[in-house]
Amino acid sequence: MRLVNYFLALIFSILCMPAGLAFQAMEDHGELLDQLEETNNYIDEFPDSAQTRVIQVLQESRELKYYDLEAKALSQLALIENIDGNYMGALRLDLLALTAAQSFQTDSLLLQKVYNNIGDDYLEVRNYDKAYENFLNAYQISEINQDTFGMAVTTFNFGLVHKELGQMDEAMDKYQESLKLSEESRDYPGIAYVNKEIGFLHFMSGDYEKANSYYDAAMSGIDSLSIPVLEVDIYTKIALSTLHQEHYEESEGLFQKALGIAEKMENEERQATILNGLATLYMFTDRNTLAENTIWKSIDLSANSRKKEIECESYRILYLIAKKKNDFATALKYYERFHTVKDSLQQVMSRVQLSSLKLQHELDVKDLEITSLNTREATRLEQMQKEEVLRNILMIFMIILVVLLVLVYGSGRKRRKVNNELRLKKAEIERQKDELAELNKVKDKFFSILAHDLRSPIRSLSGVLKLLDSNDLSEAETKKLVSTIGRRTEQTQRLLDNLLEWALIQMEKITVSRSKFSLKEVVEDNIDLVQETSDKPLKINASVNGSVVYADKNMVDLVLRNLLSNAIKYSGDNPRIKISAESENGHVNVHVLDNGVGISKEYQDYILKEKKLINKHETPESKGTGLGLKISREFIERNGGSLWIESEPGKGSKFSFSLPSAETKY
Repeated sequence: MRLVNYFLALIFSILCMPAGLAFQAMEDHGELLDQLEETNNYIDEFPDSAQTRVIQVLQESRELKYYDLEAKALSQLALIENIDGNYMGALRLDLLALTAAQSFQTDSLLLQKVYNNIGDDYLEVRNYDKAYENFLNAYQISEINQDTFGMAVTTFNFGLVHKELGQMDEAMDKYQESLKLSEESRDYPGIAYVNKEIGFLHFMSGDYEKANSYYDAAMSGIDSLSIPVLEVDIYTKIALSTLHQEHYEESEGLFQKALGIAEKMENEERQATILNGLATLYMFTDRNTLAENTIWKSIDLSANSRKKEIECESYRILYLIAKKKNDFATALKYYERFHTVKDSLQQVMSRVQLSSLKLQHELDVKDLEITSLNTREATRLEQMQKEEVLRNILMIFMIILVVLLVLVYGSGRKRRKVNNELRLKKAEIERQKDELAELNKVKDKFFSILAHDLRSPIRSLSGVLKLLDSNDLSEAETKKLVSTIGRRTEQTQRLLDNLLEWALIQMEKITVSRSKFSLKEVVEDNIDLVQETSDKPLKINASVNGSVVYADKNMVDLVLRNLLSNAIKYSGDNPRIKISAESENGHVNVHVLDNGVGISKEYQDYILKEKKLINKHETPESKGTGLGLKISREFIERNGGSLWIESEPGKGSKFSFSLPSAETKY
């Protein structure tokens, strides 16, 4: 069907030409199409060379008005920008390709491919609504054409959206549907890609054996194909899975095989990713020096490929290596660098998302302009029709009458349409006004808390630094003040983290990424952290052996850190803390018990029921806003659990929360 439509359109345009030019046009079109297909074979390995050649094809296609080739060339240029990490540039090019493809109306399959590409671009900038909308457009075209291959591709893309949103069950359903469609259409590369993604979902759930079985199926499906990028990805994922199974020798061999292919491709991004995996393996097998050397190679490569996500992971691994060597000063340096790169990455993504919204606004404005031009053109044609009617004497009365009736009817419809549009616009403006007012309230409360709670720590730090600058202190006093600065800095950092998390919650920017993990590891990491930073003698007893949950690990980590910090903060000079866990009705209940000053019933209700912040809350020992506890409650509820308090003033407190058990989920 696609070829028939294509040749019909081509023949129609050729019939308008002289015979010699017609044959020349067919020959030119075929040569340009061959060049695009040839560059598509090496676009992943040599994007710069491919870009130069595709630009030449694009220029010639525009001169000859071959809209189908123009759309295909723009799509290839967009793919090159995507590989280079310039997602907004890719989106702009794909939108231009959409315009060209719409001009070439006889090839609906080309239009379906362009919609898929635009969906991929929006997915990269995390605009999931627009991504899903464009994938849906592509799917509808494939469904109308009964194109099983196109339906398989688009269904796979639906799965990618669900995966990015943390909806793993929905993602698995879409991948299984895509796998069935790929098998029906005998799309062997597609089968391999789907098996790889299904394996990754099982990997994320901790079922490494099942993950490996799907990875093996993906690898066996491409033995007769030449897709180096896919081979590298599959070998890397199998290596990670065997690493988690502690099959270190097998894992190292797979990483080295993947690295060899990536080096041959000169793909620095994938080389850096593989080197991070190798460094993790070396760390697990106590080859720390080799791990560090490998990580620095990865950092150099990720800097060349401008992939901040890989660089961020590299510094996280360096932090773990230094911590394992008990080199806490170096670990702190790498931890700070990790957060610096992470914050930079988040800022870049925010700018990209903002650019995406700006681009969408520009497109909406252009659509309005096009609508206005169409309206003016329709008016002009209508006037011409009226003039033609006036020239026809015999039919003048009937034609005038018909025209008047049409005009009256059209005017009424337009008036109703305009009124409906005005009502919709008014409702939209009111909704945006309410949203803006709510965001202003969040902003005002945020700055109020920021000004109040940061003033005291900063003044305290300023005073300590002035003492150090005076050079009147002994070495022992200097060490004590340096220790004080460290604790104050840690407290201020914790406050800032909580404030930022709260702000993200208020603006609905937090997403939950659940996985299966052991509570013991998270509890022990947090105990180590508070013991390193606390200036009080701590006695912490933890008993959570064997407790495995299905939740967002980073969120649970922050909840435990907040509860431990509060327990220490409100427990006087000799904190005694007990952490325990038990399974109950498909959930794991975690308890943090302290010997502190206790909490009144009124303040407990504020923590558990109120959503707004207060300026301060005072206890006999300290001051606070309750922000950390509110964030903890919000995070636990978003992971399918609940948080509750048992406390009386003067008798200590027991904070408890529940999380879904991993055994119930899987």
